[in-house]
Amino acid sequence: MKKYIYAMSKARGPAKEHIESYRKVITDHLIECIVYGDSLQCYAHWVGELAAWFDDINKTELKIKRNPPKFKYKEYKEYVFGLFGNTTSDARGALLSYQANNKYYPHFDITRDLVLRLSGAVLDLSDMFCTEWSTSRGSDFSTNEIETMIHSVLDEYLD
Repeated sequence: MKKYIYAMSKARGPAKEHIESYRKVITDHLIECIVYGDSLQCYAHWVGELAAWFDDINKTELKIKRNPPKFKYKEYKEYVFGLFGNTTSDARGALLSYQANNKYYPHFDITRDLVLRLSGAVLDLSDMFCTEWSTSRGSDFSTNEIETMIHSVLDEYLD
């Protein structure tokens, strides 16, 4: 379900809560993309949803006098990608948590290669999008262009 925000700025607390509301589903979808690729024929769907959420995050502005009225890079990194942490051990923890709570998709083995691929993909995506979100004022990217950007990163890390 997508929430639309039409050029509305938000106070810091509600804006943070709005962005953090995507954290769990973004984490799950990134794990699903890297773990399953298109073996379940859901990859395009997952990337499409990620693109819609990333677009909504980008359009969320703060009621502050900063130009652009956005959070800082490290705040986006924490609010959106925080469940992955900063280390490969943290990424392994995210995979273990996903596995413990996932009842719908096939079981998978958590290997060193999987952890490294997930860590690399998240690092590259977070760098790309946190930079974009913190420096732009409602970029001109369409959801399709955002999908292409996501594919350009994730496709490198698929097995």
